[in-house]
Amino acid sequence: MNLKSAIKPNFKKISISKASRLLSQQVWCWGRDIDRAEGNWLNETGFKITKSPPYRRNCDNIYTFDLPNHKYIMLRAFGVLYGVHEGEGIFMPRYDFSPKYSRYLAFDRPPWEEKDLPKLSFPNKSDLDRCAALLFEATKWIRKYEENVIEKLGLNYRRFTLYEWEKIKGKIILAEEMVPEWKLLEKQISRDSPLIVINDK
Repeated sequence: MNLKSAIKPNFKKISISKASRLLSQQVWCWGRDIDRAEGNWLNETGFKITKSPPYRRNCDNIYTFDLPNHKYIMLRAFGVLYGVHEGEGIFMPRYDFSPKYSRYLAFDRPPWEEKDLPKLSFPNKSDLDRCAALLFEATKWIRKYEENVIEKLGLNYRRFTLYEWEKIKGKIILAEEMVPEWKLLEKQISRDSPLIVINDK
C-alpha cells in the first residue's frame, strides 16, 4: 500500500485534550495489536514482554522496546514511559498526555500499575529542553510505529482495530488520520509548547 495515498493532510494545531484522545486511542490500538488473531504484533516487532506475576494477575504484561543510545519505550495501559535506561525519562499519562519528567527514572519494582511509578513531576525550566526532546522522540517513535502498521498490516487492519473503540467512545480519530495527527503533534513540540506543563514552584 502507498502510505502517502492513505494519509490525509491536517494543518490544525492539536490541543492537550486532542493529544490525550490520540494517545488514549493509541494505547487501545496497542492492546488490539497484542491480541491480533494472526499473532501478537508487538512481540513480532521486537518488544520484550515481562509477564505479570500471580500477585498482579489482574495487571497487563509490560511491553518494552529497546532503542539506540540505550533508550527505551515502555507501553502500559495507563500511559507510556520513554527514556534512557538508568537515566532520565518521561511519563505520558494515557488520559492527560502532559508529560511528567525525572532526571533519573528508576523503578523499585516493575510498573504494573500507575502507583508503582517513581516520583515524577512536571518539568521545571531547567529541565524543559530535555523533557521536550524526550517528548519529541517519543511521539516520533509512535508515529513511525503507526506508519509501519499501515505499511505492513494495511489501513483496513487499523480500521478493524478501531471498530470496538468507536462503539465505546462514539467519536474517534479515524485510522487514516492517526499518522498525520501524530506527525502534527510531533511538529508542535518545543520548550514553548502548551502541550508541556511547566512546574514553576
